[in-house]
Amino acid sequence: MGCNANNHPPDCRCGWGGDGHKGRNFGGGRGYFGNHRQPYLKVDSAVETENHLTQCPICKSDVAFIKHNGGAVWLDLPLGPPWYKHACFDNASSSVGKNNLKSIFNIENKTLSRTAKIIVADSCSYNSFSSTSMLRAKFSNGIKRSMSVRGDARIFVGRICCIDESTKEIWPIDDVAKKLYFQGSLADIISKGKKTNSAQSSLKAKQNERKSCVDESSFKIECALCGKKMRKQKNYRAHLLREHGVALVSAGNNSSYMILDHDDYDKLSHEKLEPKSSDLGSEPSTITFSEWELRGILAEACDACSESSGWSNLANVGEWIKENEPGFKSWYQKEKKLSAFMEELGFLDLKKETLPDQISSRVIYIKIKG
Repeated sequence: MGCNANNHPPDCRCGWGGDGHKGRNFGGGRGYFGNHRQPYLKVDSAVETENHLTQCPICKSDVAFIKHNGGAVWLDLPLGPPWYKHACFDNASSSVGKNNLKSIFNIENKTLSRTAKIIVADSCSYNSFSSTSMLRAKFSNGIKRSMSVRGDARIFVGRICCIDESTKEIWPIDDVAKKLYFQGSLADIISKGKKTNSAQSSLKAKQNERKSCVDESSFKIECALCGKKMRKQKNYRAHLLREHGVALVSAGNNSSYMILDHDDYDKLSHEKLEPKSSDLGSEPSTITFSEWELRGILAEACDACSESSGWSNLANVGEWIKENEPGFKSWYQKEKKLSAFMEELGFLDLKKETLPDQISSRVIYIKIKG
């Protein structure tokens, strides 16, 4: 006869439950629950387990509290073999000495490891198809972790266990013969059942720390108009155009600024400001000075270089522009000579004179008309 809610044979593990069964072994105790979708997956759990650091309710000192299927125990800090019981809950006489888990569970010295930690396993799902278990356990720091264990680890549930992360070993504290090995790294179980790999979480923490502690020395470019610092030249050009309506014009190692009107700004805001080549000195040639800007620059240059006759030597004008307006050259770079560019301007007068001692050489003079 098959199983139903009111009829289960001894040691039945069908998982169906019932008034006299409730999914447990016949006669009570923990049962192995089956999954109707994954019949090879068996789950065992013990909900009443604890393992965390707290304060002694009597003396208020820091202790570790562990609750398992065999009772509860209060341990002194720091935790480590042989794990001494806290004096407020230790019934041993002073002549005998303090009780510890080693003596309580008759642990042999050869099974102890200085790097072993105490955990309490509260649930385990065993996959008979792959012969692996997903074990969840509570550590003394209050964190709940899961690990993939090779073999059936359901016997660990509800028991105090030792885990050694250096050797990837895990075993019941009172039965080292049941030692198993976990694979991979431990995963922290956070809210809503989500898991995060401890190595990944530490890496993310380091990345966030680096972002919060940005090296200010990497911001080597400072805006001349507002003082904001940036890392890259292309970011600086975009900042000038976006925030100040100014185009940065460079020639070689020198730079100058050009204030744009509304139409120019609309045109340039859709263009790529950074140079096409990797050389930051190269500049786009799609922009030109307006006539009033050229007239202002040349008028200032002629005043600075003018002679008594009112004419200015073009060579001296070129030197003055190079020193005071280094970005000017990029606007006539399509011309081979500065003189050819000046001849095209309608607001300049030019004259050429031959040097007395050098017939083949000529000097060009310019001045503003009117």
